[in-house]
Amino acid sequence: MGNLKQIKVCVLMYREDNGAWPVGYSQLAAYAGSLSGGDEFNPTKDIFHDAWGNEIAYEPPKTTGQPGRLTSLGSDARPGGEGGAADIQVEFSENDIKKAHHAFSAV
Repeated sequence: MGNLKQIKVCVLMYREDNGAWPVGYSQLAAYAGSLSGGDEFNPTKDIFHDAWGNEIAYEPPKTTGQPGRLTSLGSDARPGGEGGAADIQVEFSENDIKKAHHAFSAV
């Protein structure tokens, strides 16, 4: 779940700094690289994958006030499942932005 939380913080900071949600991981990787001194994240091997090596799905909010989602499909990489194969979802919204900056500055 660690990567989901890292992505959530980065998505929220991107939203606050750019006034829009990132369209996909390429925008988010470039932004994260700018925060880390120019070392751009490689979306094929860094935080955009879950513990099983599968890409974490990113869904920005469709309308103002609705949450966006990050989803890991679990160890079986298929929707649903139980135990370690269960999906893991993290939601985010504009209400989470202040919390994200506090979390980033505490690192």
